[in-house]
Amino acid sequence: MAAPSSRTVTLSLWAAVAFLGLVGAAALWSIDSLRGLTSTSAQTEKTLEAASVLRSRMSAAQSALLVYVAAGDEKEIPRFEQALELARRSLGAFEAALDPHQRERHGSKLRDLFGSQFRAMQGIAAMRIPQGFGASLEVARSEAYQAQVARGENLIAELTQERATSLEEERGKTRLLGDAALVLVIGSGLVASAILLLADRLARRYRRQRDQSGARLRESERFLRTITDNIPAMVSYIDHEERYRYHNKIMLDWMAVAEDQINGRTLREVIGEKAYALTGPFIKRVLAGEVVAWERRQTGARGDTRDLQIVCIPDRDAAGKVVGLYAFLTDISEGKRLAQLKNEFVSTVSHELRTPLTSIRGSLGLIEGGVAGQLPDKAKNLVSVARNNCERLIRLINDILDIEKIESGKMDFDMKPLEIMPIVRQSLVDNEGYARTHGCSFVLAHEEPAAMVSGDRDRLLQVIANLLSNAAKYAPPGTEVGISVSSTGERVRIAVTDRGPGIQIAFRGRIFQKFSQADSSDTRKKGGSGLGLSIAKAIVEHHGGEMGFTTQTAEDTTGLAGTTFWVDLPALRVYEAGDESARQLIAGLVARPSNGAKDKRPFVLHVEDDAGLRSVVAMLLEPFARTEGASTLAAAHERIADRSYDLILLDISLPDGSGWDLFDALRKASRHPPVIVFSGSDVGQDRLAAVEGALIKAHSTDDELVATIRHALGNPVQGEPSPVEP
Repeated sequence: MAAPSSRTVTLSLWAAVAFLGLVGAAALWSIDSLRGLTSTSAQTEKTLEAASVLRSRMSAAQSALLVYVAAGDEKEIPRFEQALELARRSLGAFEAALDPHQRERHGSKLRDLFGSQFRAMQGIAAMRIPQGFGASLEVARSEAYQAQVARGENLIAELTQERATSLEEERGKTRLLGDAALVLVIGSGLVASAILLLADRLARRYRRQRDQSGARLRESERFLRTITDNIPAMVSYIDHEERYRYHNKIMLDWMAVAEDQINGRTLREVIGEKAYALTGPFIKRVLAGEVVAWERRQTGARGDTRDLQIVCIPDRDAAGKVVGLYAFLTDISEGKRLAQLKNEFVSTVSHELRTPLTSIRGSLGLIEGGVAGQLPDKAKNLVSVARNNCERLIRLINDILDIEKIESGKMDFDMKPLEIMPIVRQSLVDNEGYARTHGCSFVLAHEEPAAMVSGDRDRLLQVIANLLSNAAKYAPPGTEVGISVSSTGERVRIAVTDRGPGIQIAFRGRIFQKFSQADSSDTRKKGGSGLGLSIAKAIVEHHGGEMGFTTQTAEDTTGLAGTTFWVDLPALRVYEAGDESARQLIAGLVARPSNGAKDKRPFVLHVEDDAGLRSVVAMLLEPFARTEGASTLAAAHERIADRSYDLILLDISLPDGSGWDLFDALRKASRHPPVIVFSGSDVGQDRLAAVEGALIKAHSTDDELVATIRHALGNPVQGEPSPVEP
C-alpha cells in the first residue's frame, strides 16, 4: 500500500486539528450552556422557594387575622402583627429572588399590590373592637378584598411561571447540545463527564435547597400552631367532607383525646350521633357558604360543664368554592356568670332605690299639697326643689334600668290596637307642667283622627314624653313647641318641633347613642342623662317603626334655627273613615271602664316592707279607703287568715319571700279580693292575668296609683284566682 502523500498527511492533520477544534468548541459551548442552565435553575429554585415562603407567610397572617376577628381578644393583636411583619419580609425576599428584568417590569406593581393588601388586613383588625365581629368579617369576605387577595396570588403565579418558562428554554438548549454531541462522537466522553459532574453538583444543590425550604415551611407551621395553641379558644379546621384536618391543643385537652383520634375522622365520628344531631344542621349551613354563630352548654370529657359560643366561618378557594370551614369555640361561662350578677344587681337597685325614692316623692307631694299644714313660702320652695330633684333622680334610675332591659331583651311590650290622638293628647296634659317650668308651651299643630297603630300605650307615652321634654329644654322662653300627627296610609308620623338653637353638625351622627349629649361638661345647663333618645329609638324600632330628625342652626344658609324629631309607626287599618261602629268597637277593646269609688270606704291591705311608703300610701287613700299594713309575707298570711279585704296592694320583693307566694292563701279564701302589684320590679306578661293591675313604683305617679286603686275597687274580682306559679 502506497504511503500517504505529504498533501494527504497535511490534509489529515488539518482535518484532525479542525475536528479537535470543533470538539473543543462543542465542549466550550456545552460547558457555557450548562453554566447558563445551572444559573437559571438556581435562580428559578430561589424564586419558587421565595414564592412558597411568601404564600405560607401570607396564609399565616390571614389565619392570625381570622383568629383575632373571631375571638375579639386584644391579646391576639401582637400575634397578628408579628405574622404580618414576617409576610412583609417574605415579600422583600421574593422580589429580590426575581431576575433583574422581572424586578424592573413588576417590582413596583408587586410592592403596591401587597402593600394595599397589608393595609386592608390592618384595617379589618382595627375595626374588630369598635364595630364588632359581623362588620369586620363582612369586610374580610367582601368581593373587593377577596379580589385584592386573588390579584396578589395571580401576580405571584405569573412571575413564577415566567421563571419556569425561562428554565424550560434553557433545558431546550441543553437538548440541542445533546444532539450535537451524538454527531461529535470523539470528545463526547469528556463532555458527558463534565455534564455528569455539573448535574451531580446541581442535584446536591437542589437537595440542599429543598431541605432548607422544608425547614422554613416547618417553622411557618410551628409558628401558626404556636398562635392557635395559645389563644383562649378551641380552634379546628374541617374540610368539605366534614373531616377534621386541624385542631389546637386546647381542643384536644377539652375532649381528652389523642391527636390520631381526631385527625382525618369525621365530625359525626368524633362527637357522636346525639351531639351531631344538634350540630350537624349548623355545619351544613356553613358549608353552604353562611357564617353561623350559636351557643350551647356542653359537658367535657372530664365532667366540667361550660357555656360555649361557637362561630364557624366558611373557607373558600380562589374560585370562591367552599372547601371547608374554620370553627372557633369560646368559653363564655364567666360572661354568663357576670351577666347573672348584673341582673341580680339591677334587681337590687330596682327594689332598694325605687322604694325609698317613691316614698320620698309621695311624702314631699303630700307636704307640698298642705297635708301637714300651711308652709311658709321659703319652706314651700325648699320642698318644691327637693321634690323636683327626687323626680329627676327617679327618671335617671328608670332610664338606666330601661337601657338594661332593652340590651338584655327583657323589656315587655303589651301590644294592642291603639288610636294615636288620645295618646298624644294625654302626653300634652302630662307634660304641661314641664313646659311651664321651661317657659314655653305645647300646641297640637295637626291632628289625624283616624290614625291607629298596634303598640304598647305606656311605651308610646314614654316616647312622646321624651320628645316633648327634650324640645321644652331647648325651646326659647315664650315660644311654642308644636306636635303634629299625620298619615301617609302606610305610616303614621308623630313630629315634635321646637325653635331652639338646632343640633350642631359634629353631634348629629351620635345623637341616638347612649349617654350622648351635645354639651357633656359638668356645667351643662340643660340637664338630663343622655339616655332618653336612645331608649325612645329602641322602643320605636320594637314597634316596627323608625325615628329620626331634621335640624337647622343659625349658621345654616336660611338663618333659621330649630329641630323636628319624628317617629314613623306602621299604620293599623282596622276600620274605614266614617265607620263609627267599628271605631267604638276598637275603643272598647283598649279603654278601661271606671265605676268610681264605693260610698262606704273599702278595706285595703298594703303588703310592703318600707314603713314610710306604707304611711304615704295610707294618706293618699285616706279620702276613700281604709288601709292596713303588713311588712312581711308571714304578716300578710296572718292578716288574710283573720279578716277579708276589698283589695290587696302587693310588693313582690319581701324580706321573707316573694309576694307571689301569697296567692296560695288567696286560693283558699271564700272571696278573692283584687290584687294590684306595686313593686320596684317589672311584672312579666305571663303574670298579668293573675292581677288586677301592675305598677312600677318609680314609673307611677301618685295620681296614677290612686286612679288604679279606685278602678279596682269599683270592679272587684270575685271567685277563684288563676295566678301564674312563680
